[in-house]
Amino acid sequence: MRKKIAAILTTCFTRSHAEVILPKLIRGFPTDDGIVDSQLNLVSIYLDQIHEEDVCIPFAQKNNIPIYPSIVKALTLGGKKLAVDGVLIIGEHGDYASNKKEQKLYPRRFFFEQVCGLFSTSGHSVPVFNDKHLSYSWDQAKWMYDRALELKVPLMAGS
Repeated sequence: MRKKIAAILTTCFTRSHAEVILPKLIRGFPTDDGIVDSQLNLVSIYLDQIHEEDVCIPFAQKNNIPIYPSIVKALTLGGKKLAVDGVLIIGEHGDYASNKKEQKLYPRRFFFEQVCGLFSTSGHSVPVFNDKHLSYSWDQAKWMYDRALELKVPLMAGS
């Protein structure tokens, strides 16, 4: 049985991380030996910002994937209980402030906080993949790591 995945995105436009990753969840993954079918079912999306060259909305419409107005709604599929088997957070790109080091302040921790809030109230968690590193800040990354340990969230990050 294919696992149901919720995608939590900052934004999505041509050649953005979201635009590169999401179609693979639908069509499969290219390899040297051809396409490997996806074992996942993208069932919901939360889109934080709509880019002026957005490709997420037509992608979602074409593939009958609902875009929800909140992270919690995306994880519950509009209901009241956790209804997905995994969460993909893509907190890359978008119109966000920068700090003194000129690092973009992507809301990866905020997204993860929302996810963990639902895990905490539901009494169980599901795996979370965070595209890219956890945060621009050691303190925020450490908070995410500690919260994942506390709630027994299988957490992976990378690009």
